[in-house]
Amino acid sequence: MMSEELQKSTHSSVSSSLCGWHTDFQTDAYKVKTSSSLGKLLLVKVEKDSSFIFPEDEWYCSKILATTPEDDNIVFPCYGWISKEGTCGAQRRKRTELKCNKYVSEHWKEDFFGFQFLNGTNPNVIKHCSILPPNFPVTEILKHFLETGTTLKKKMEEGNIFCDQRIIDGIPTRQKDGNPLFATVGLCLFYMNPEGKLMPTAIQLYQQPSEQNPIFLPSDLETDWLLAKLFFRSSDLIQHQTVYHLMHTHYLAEVFAVATLYCFPTIHPLYKLLIPHFRYTLHVNILVRNILLSPGGALSESSLGVEGLMALMRRDLSQMTYGSLCLPENIAGRGLESIPNFYFRDNALKLWNYLNRQLNYAKDYNSWMPNGSILLCKPPPTTKGQSSIQTVLEALPNVEDTVKIVSTVFLNEFPEKNFDEPVPKEIIKGLEGDLSYPREEIAARNSQLEIPYPYLNPAVIKNSVII
Repeated sequence: MMSEELQKSTHSSVSSSLCGWHTDFQTDAYKVKTSSSLGKLLLVKVEKDSSFIFPEDEWYCSKILATTPEDDNIVFPCYGWISKEGTCGAQRRKRTELKCNKYVSEHWKEDFFGFQFLNGTNPNVIKHCSILPPNFPVTEILKHFLETGTTLKKKMEEGNIFCDQRIIDGIPTRQKDGNPLFATVGLCLFYMNPEGKLMPTAIQLYQQPSEQNPIFLPSDLETDWLLAKLFFRSSDLIQHQTVYHLMHTHYLAEVFAVATLYCFPTIHPLYKLLIPHFRYTLHVNILVRNILLSPGGALSESSLGVEGLMALMRRDLSQMTYGSLCLPENIAGRGLESIPNFYFRDNALKLWNYLNRQLNYAKDYNSWMPNGSILLCKPPPTTKGQSSIQTVLEALPNVEDTVKIVSTVFLNEFPEKNFDEPVPKEIIKGLEGDLSYPREEIAARNSQLEIPYPYLNPAVIKNSVII
């Protein structure tokens, strides 16, 4: 184990030998104790020696839980295989992330669904609508659920929210073990309830309505409604990982990184200004191509597969506008300026005048696989009243695929300083002072929330695209 003293070229450590005999996917827990404090732990490293009897035997380490002398619990997620003479490093996770993970695992089947489209992994797709598209015939269905004296039109004028996944329409899915996989192309209508919570009211899983494509409602069989949300969230996560994460973040940053390296000498002020935002971007993008998008990689295991993901990125790129990349125009264009409890918008707009860039996101919501998976193994429901919890479980990926997918949600940072000249150093100092105000405002608001929204906080934003 490595403590903060590592930064001073010293190590605090404790070691112990662990032995076990198990068949595949049997588990056990081991305890390692130390008689003295190791300081503030930053990293835990697990090493495996080769076995004489089974030299190629591998161990899988899920996580390491450290209990401090003050009885604080610190989780170090690893989720990796330790091979012959190999190591597995696990970095400290923040208490906010662990609280979020626990909340998601307990509430993913409830009204948390709508909250995520505002403040979860992908707050980029919802928009205000006053007129629903003709291929989403919910008016007659929903009028029975409206309060007396109101209409769906009136409700929509008050600020109802809509999400359309038609960008995925027509992109074929891949096969797994000779069987086709599934990605829906849904439509979802939300409304803001009196408590200020964004609630889903209707989900249609494909673009064209038919008897085999029913509109699912909260009043349906519980597992029918759960399956509808599961498939809709799966396509939403595919869209996030492919379009808003991989292309809008990694690949767009790569274009500007290459241009900076080619066009500016290292002493140029613009080079010094930009290069911290590109540090490790090219390295990570190469790893994405060689590992995540390679056969067996986490993204290649999605329902669309590599060819489908590439087709989706090409389609989005053909529709991209400069305004869509400018946050104030993006928010206004989607009609979301005044919707309450939109913490992503609130934090991001506070920063826009300072940085014009945000690179961290609510990844923790997807560490609980049933809440969001880019791979679903069973077809979506085509009728109502026939599902069960077993149907939901069969749709989720197996243990091996789950590990690959969840492994993409961890994060690190590499700060650096490039300016030695007095004037830019003074400007940077002033900027750091300015950023203290949104930090304080965000901290004050988060202290009142059941689940804090720490993302887009200057205290945790990363300099460059490194995940």
